[in-house]
Formats: sequence, structure tokens, C-alpha cells
Amino acid sequence: MSDTLQVLAGIVLAASSSGSGNVIYTATGVTTMVSSFRLVNSSTSTSYTVRGYHLVSGGTQTAIIPMDLSLAAGEAYVDSDPITLEASDSLKFMASAASVVHCTVFGIEHS
Repeated sequence: MSDTLQVLAGIVLAASSSGSGNVIYTATGVTTMVSSFRLVNSSTSTSYTVRGYHLVSGGTQTAIIPMDLSLAAGEAYVDSDPITLEASDSLKFMASAASVVHCTVFGIEHS
């Protein structure tokens, strides 16, 4: 398998007040280097908050963006700090409202 930069996930986040969130990518049988991710608030009038986590296989959850990151209407947040996901690790995101925050994750899978 060649190591090629690719879109690992693209999703419109669901709302979550319970903390369950959306698991948007799981490194299934591969090690993955997440090179960047982008969060975009598609609302033209309202700010929303977002949370993002790295879930280590086995359950440990670590925040990867500031807690309750506020995105103003039309604003984008780009994080280009690399994150290494071992096999079965995941990325999880949640928004304060459904169907307004878009999330795209870029990276390289290595088997």
C-alpha cells in the first residue's frame, strides 16, 4: 500500500449534549497520521461550539481542540498539528447543534 495523502473523513456533525458525539474516523488495521482537519460553521447567522477527541483503543479520550471551541457564523477552524492514530484508535467530534458544522479530516494511512 502506498502512503498517500487523502481525505480520511468528511461529515456534517450531529448535535450532542450527552458527550457521545460522532466517531468520524477509526484507524482500522492501519496506523494513520492525521495531517490536518477542518471545521466549518455553515450557518450565516449563528455561532456554535465544537468538541474534538482522540480516542485511544481501549477507551482513553483526549481533547484535540480547545473545549467548546466557538465557531462564529461562516467561520472555519483548521488544525494542522499531526496526530498519530494506532490501529483501532478513533477521532470523535460533536457540535452544539445538528447539521451546521462540517468536519473534514486529511491524513495518510500506513499498513
